[in-house]
Amino acid sequence: MNPQEKPARSRRQDDRRTAERTTAEIAPTTRDTLWPKYCRIALNLRRSNQAAEFEADLHAGRQPRITEPALMAAALNLVAGMAAAGVRQWDWRPAPDSADLADSVAWAAGRLAEQRTAQDEAERTRRLDQKIARVLVGSQSVGTGQINPVYLQRSELSLDELKQRLEWTKAKHEAEGREFRRQLLDHRSDSYIPVCDGGISNKQITIMACEITGAVNSAPSTPAGRS
Repeated sequence: MNPQEKPARSRRQDDRRTAERTTAEIAPTTRDTLWPKYCRIALNLRRSNQAAEFEADLHAGRQPRITEPALMAAALNLVAGMAAAGVRQWDWRPAPDSADLADSVAWAAGRLAEQRTAQDEAERTRRLDQKIARVLVGSQSVGTGQINPVYLQRSELSLDELKQRLEWTKAKHEAEGREFRRQLLDHRSDSYIPVCDGGISNKQITIMACEITGAVNSAPSTPAGRS
């Protein structure tokens, strides 16, 4: 036998060890698994105005179910800054590493800035793609001069995206000390957040309600404008 050739059994053992190392490298860590869950907890606490009380209990060691307190603190810091940073909810990934957790306040600020940049770029790309599509495909209402009523229109955003925009808009107004009212979604309001900046309009609220109740016509319809 060639001394450079390994017996079949030895090769199989090497292959198994290589496979085990590869699996370990790509398998999610406990932190990766916990991170989105902790972020969802932080978001729910924020919405129910219980974040401050929870954070005090966390620092006092009165949250035994939270096995990674530093990671939970980072999630609280991240969620707390979302409205001010103009960032909508996303999948929260990637999770912070040990170095990030050493100063989770600074990390959260930097992470939100990165996410806002990515969010704005995605929005810009989507708007550009829609403009190109409108030129190439055209709109039925343009040729006929007919404008479909709101209840027959469909939003360019999915129902989940509309819900997220509504939640984010509400949180941002409340974070800035305003009681959330439907009038704030009117483009004539001084406090109106434009759709292009991540807000939501009264028209989109109406379309969203129609989609939820199943009042949207099943026939092809005109996409709703972005006011």
